[in-house]
Amino acid sequence: MNLIVLSEMSIYKELEKYCMIEKISIQKEIAVYTLPLEYNVEKIQSFLKEEVNIIFQSKNAIDYSIKVHAQIKDIETGIIYCMGKYSAQKAKKIFLVQPKYPEYNYSSEQMLNIILKDLKEESKVLIIKGKGGRTYLEEEIKKGGFETEVIDVYQRKPVSLKLLENKMSKSTNNFFIVSSKVALVNLIKYLEMLEGDYKSIVIVPNIRLLENISKDKINDNIIINNSAKPLEYINAIKEYNER
Repeated sequence: MNLIVLSEMSIYKELEKYCMIEKISIQKEIAVYTLPLEYNVEKIQSFLKEEVNIIFQSKNAIDYSIKVHAQIKDIETGIIYCMGKYSAQKAKKIFLVQPKYPEYNYSSEQMLNIILKDLKEESKVLIIKGKGGRTYLEEEIKKGGFETEVIDVYQRKPVSLKLLENKMSKSTNNFFIVSSKVALVNLIKYLEMLEGDYKSIVIVPNIRLLENISKDKINDNIIINNSAKPLEYINAIKEYNER
């Protein structure tokens, strides 16, 4: 079994440890990099002068919104929301408050369920995200009539995967962990250029990532939510390999 991680993972070190125990080859080949985007800081600072509920859609959203961190810290009321446990841990260290986040399913749908329970008629919402990220939360919150501001603070760009073939195997299954559409499209474009017979299985957090993409070079897919623990990845790979 050959596992290749194409996206940054907070649990990578732990996953690497379990792979060593199970004698699974694991390698990292990051398929995207992130770049900061310019945004209207003064507009956001003005928006933050009143009570605001703030949603960070990723850890990168926290990292790249540093220009408004001081204003966020100064907010005495309002709630900070994060998409998952590790983003929440990062936000807690920076803002010294305990953010809310979906406990078992790190998705926009689960996040919305949490947020709607807290919002009042006069509530304002600031969503901080990456360019091209999902707009589900923004759309659903606006449907409720809540004043909503959205800022894109970073963007993902594909990285050359020219050395990836050196990490792939023709004699066993190649499992790719991919968490973003940009990384998945980059992988597929690369696989389409390869000659030879490689069995490629992509591990993605939701079926939505597979929509509207070419699957000619993908033999199969496994859906594992971003909230999964390392052993869940290991067990899913072993179960698939034993078919």
